[in-house]
Amino acid sequence: MPTNSTLKALYPDRDLLLDGRQIYGLTNTYSFEAEGSVSIYLPFLNKLLYESPLESQLAMVFDCNKKLITTCDFRAKPFSLPKKGTYTVLIQLRHDNQNILNSYKSYPMVLEKFLGKDKIITLNIFTTEQNAITNGAKVSSVARVVQEGKNTFVVIASPDTSKIPKDALPGDILYGCLVAKTLKQFPIEGNDSVNVMGGVAISYVIPAATPSSVVKSVPVIHDNISDHRRDAEVNYVESLISSNKDLSDIIEQINQLLNNYPKHLPLLKCNLALHANKGTYATTITAADMIIKTVDASALASYFGVRNDESTKEHKLFLQQKDTLVFAFIKKLTALVNMENNEEVNKLIQETRRELSKWVKIEENEKCTMLYLQLEFAQRNYSSALKTLKKILSGDPQNRRELLNMEIDILKKLGWEHCVKLKSDALTFNYPTSFRLF
Repeated sequence: MPTNSTLKALYPDRDLLLDGRQIYGLTNTYSFEAEGSVSIYLPFLNKLLYESPLESQLAMVFDCNKKLITTCDFRAKPFSLPKKGTYTVLIQLRHDNQNILNSYKSYPMVLEKFLGKDKIITLNIFTTEQNAITNGAKVSSVARVVQEGKNTFVVIASPDTSKIPKDALPGDILYGCLVAKTLKQFPIEGNDSVNVMGGVAISYVIPAATPSSVVKSVPVIHDNISDHRRDAEVNYVESLISSNKDLSDIIEQINQLLNNYPKHLPLLKCNLALHANKGTYATTITAADMIIKTVDASALASYFGVRNDESTKEHKLFLQQKDTLVFAFIKKLTALVNMENNEEVNKLIQETRRELSKWVKIEENEKCTMLYLQLEFAQRNYSSALKTLKKILSGDPQNRRELLNMEIDILKKLGWEHCVKLKSDALTFNYPTSFRLF
């Protein structure tokens, strides 16, 4: 079903009939997730050209960056998607009667996905219903020969549930074909001289999923009720951060909790996440220092200096402390890099970078990718930053657009204006600000 519909009059200089009637356009927006080869069409309207009462039927497919992938018309032609992801389809129907177009505002679109060669589902064919029920004798590809004009009876079993595509939903339909073959000469044993004659269409509706037993999460048992109340309060504050609630109100509630639980790491991490996303650089550094002062780095270093049993509760506790400490150093260093550059800030950057390097390799850690590039850029190590960027962009990073903008900034610093122009033009082409017009 469409996620959005827009009806408007088209261009008066172009979309007018000979008698002066205005042509209107209805644009329906659809969204789907898929990969591989697919096709799209509107039921009943598909394949209608001269017989269609509509003036035209056009479609455009865009990726998540609003880049045009392909165009379609009244014919449902297969096309390949560049990668797995979310895609947007704009379908425009045109007519001079607005009431007719209004009736198509909730018109469904059909998406066909083609199974790859390694995902083809082969169905079992049985000689009788009894054999199908008991999984008995099957019809082999050379055992059943039907003479022209004669009939035969077979039972086609439903596909094995383990072979149904994982992304298939209840109500989806699998389409296939029962292929028949014709022999060139009188059949003898071992004769494989055949021509494909055609087939009979077969469809299978994906049934509703079998309800699985829901495993209830076991609540964490604390020694006293105050710990339960503390965790509930922290979870509540975390939910407020993702909401649109006033920042001052959230900070006030966190400060009240910090007075009650000044060394509770999940609360300190929550406080840092709030200031890193919505606060200032100064408040972010202060929140990070609260964690750094709370965690006993010497005890952490002593624990991880030797091999330990990873299944123990103690290991999980130390691992949580380490992750929180690394998180604090990353956020503090990020804030420092973005602050106004001076001697004192540079000194803090070097100190914090050394401390972070004790726990992770900044240049190899995925969580530190942007931070490492910002550090190299701030210290004018442009060649090192550019080399790292090329390596990251050769993959499929989620923040590709942000990385490409940083690459352009580095090229500007190097004075490579010809490369800047090429990269900027490519960025505009691959990341348009809006969908193309019909």
